[in-house]
Amino acid sequence: MKSLTLITKCVFTTLLVTTANAKLCNYNGKMKYQPLSQQNNELKNELDTMSNYPLPTWYTDRNSNSLTEVKNQLDNCKGEVSTIIVYGLPNKDCSGGESSGGSNKNSDDYNNFINQLKTTVGDQPVIYIIEPDALSLTVKDGCGLKNNYIENIKSALDILSNNKNAEIYLDIGYWIIIYDDAQIKEFLDVVNKIDTSKRIKGFSLNLSNYRSTDESINSCKKVREISGMDYKCIIDTSRNANGPSSNNIWCNLNSAGIGEPPSDQTGIDFISYYLWIKPAIETDGICDGNSESYKSNQPAGGADLEWFKILWNNGKLKGAPIAFNNSTSTEIPTEIPTSSESSNNDTPCPSLSIKEEPTEAPTEVPTETPSETPSETPSVTPTEAPSETPMEASSVTPSPIIEQNEYSFSEIKSDNTEAPATVSPNNLRIEDTSSSSIEDTISKELDNTKKNHLYQVYYHLKELLSIN
Repeated sequence: MKSLTLITKCVFTTLLVTTANAKLCNYNGKMKYQPLSQQNNELKNELDTMSNYPLPTWYTDRNSNSLTEVKNQLDNCKGEVSTIIVYGLPNKDCSGGESSGGSNKNSDDYNNFINQLKTTVGDQPVIYIIEPDALSLTVKDGCGLKNNYIENIKSALDILSNNKNAEIYLDIGYWIIIYDDAQIKEFLDVVNKIDTSKRIKGFSLNLSNYRSTDESINSCKKVREISGMDYKCIIDTSRNANGPSSNNIWCNLNSAGIGEPPSDQTGIDFISYYLWIKPAIETDGICDGNSESYKSNQPAGGADLEWFKILWNNGKLKGAPIAFNNSTSTEIPTEIPTSSESSNNDTPCPSLSIKEEPTEAPTEVPTETPSETPSETPSVTPTEAPSETPMEASSVTPSPIIEQNEYSFSEIKSDNTEAPATVSPNNLRIEDTSSSSIEDTISKELDNTKKNHLYQVYYHLKELLSIN
């Protein structure tokens, strides 16, 4: 059974990577993680896995090479969609200060910065997310007002919207949504001043934060209802596997984990994408002074492998705990062990490929599922990142992407007389648990549903087969 669950896990991780992201370019993921994989053999399997998924390019005045990085992404993403985060406001991050600074000192600098991006992109298909957190810092007499955030973002929108193949999203800081509707209304008043011609497609939510996917879905719904507009949303799932802390820590939250992989197949018509906007290898800053924050030695955006280990071990892609510094970790196996060779079903998938079939198919499918799902906020968080001993496997069992609420999926009829629009977490029946039969079963379901929402199928299998 352990060999079967490992094979199933590897099969569907591979399927997830190859089918869920057909529209989104993963060039940046490879460029971000493959060099790190070559330099860090201890984390090779984990970093190679991360390299299979799309990442955006951050176009920022804090990086003198970012325009070149945009060009490289576009050149290597022909026929696919690139995501570009625009982050160049003068006096950006006026509240937190961790990401302040940059070469743009005034509006003239900023307009030149934006025009360079416009010229480079031309009419290629792109997703723009403009100035994370900025507009939210203009609400309730925020510091963004005196720093001309509204005027500069309006200018950026005027320039970038000339590309008719661009999907443009403005960012909403989580604190605008979670407290009261009055702040949402005030935020939307600002949006209406900026977007007088209704050129934006919608909003990005949870950018570089930890709000759960379900909470973000409901937040988007609330914004749509209050605005009366058919806005779409992007959810940053890069670190939201376990939801926020009770006191809404924003900086290197110790309980954070990698969330749902990037996809344009969310199963919800008003959620355009799940994206990893904040790369898991990058910190929020040094984040000193709070016991629930991992203290890094890297500034905001700096690469920190110890931080990555925390996110991996707490997240949804974890196959096995990662050894921390000074541990005696073993090398990644080159073959999948049979049930007689291994007593640990957490063995990582070697290169996400299947090398050996199980010798015998089990006769039963486990019917027991976890008795409870985690609450949005973990009840216990580590006070500091371990420095010597391996982190134990997370005790939190991830729930499927969409809980059984108002957004749950339609069920497949038991006689299969009619193909539904979507796949439900409750509708998959597996009569034979051999690996080939499982693949055939899922293939059939995906054909019937036009491969809509493979991720739900994957999580259903994880529950059925008790894959950690």
